[in-house]
Amino acid sequence: MKRLLTSLFVALLLSGLGLARDSTDTRQGLTQMLRTFLDGAAKNDKAAFEHFFAPDVIYTRGVGAVIDRQAILDTLTPPKAGDPVPTYDAEDIVIHESGDVAILNFRLVVHSNEKEKDETAYYRNTGTFQKRKGKWQVIAWQATPIADKKSEGGK
Repeated sequence: MKRLLTSLFVALLLSGLGLARDSTDTRQGLTQMLRTFLDGAAKNDKAAFEHFFAPDVIYTRGVGAVIDRQAILDTLTPPKAGDPVPTYDAEDIVIHESGDVAILNFRLVVHSNEKEKDETAYYRNTGTFQKRKGKWQVIAWQATPIADKKSEGGK
């Protein structure tokens, strides 16, 4: 009996470690996916947007407008030679996973140069990812501008 209980405990422990590893793998994969997307987004790379956003994504812009993936793609034009290209970075990334759904929240930092002046803008973004046919894609996205970084909940 003692041997059976020990075997069951070890099996449960190992299965729990497997779940933790899967969750860590998912967080690392989604974080890398986000960073790859942000690099492509800075260049208005259409393929980056198509890979990141599911065809049926619901995207709520910071002004409250709800748009779909086609509306996003329709606005993309590659930067012209010599035009300044913004850079995007993600800070304070938090990911919660449950099966084939994951929620990602982060602070987006946008560095740009408008009229020879460097500017930085901050947004709080939340995305809902779903794993479909073995591939994670965003099915819902919310972007909110942060007017004053100090007012962002103490962060």
